[in-house]
Amino acid sequence: MMLAVDVQSVALAKSRFAMKENRLLKVSIKPGCIGCGCCEFLCSEVFKVDGSAKVKSDADLEKNSTCIFAAEKECPVGAIHVERCEEKGSS
Repeated sequence: MMLAVDVQSVALAKSRFAMKENRLLKVSIKPGCIGCGCCEFLCSEVFKVDGSAKVKSDADLEKNSTCIFAAEKECPVGAIHVERCEEKGSS
């Protein structure tokens, strides 16, 4: 299977979603994933596709936030859900 990814879109997604240091992320895969591999292609440190996508339990979400947001944007069925959560103790 050939996967076409618009490199310009990925670069734009990377520039739009710079994370602040006081943020935490939660990443999940919603029902409907078709297992196309786009997320793993864009962010293999976080996503693994084996039938459908899964978030790796040992993934460093903060370190990989740029590619996580790119994968969320490029998912053809919108199955990646990224939630920003305020770090405890910050106001």
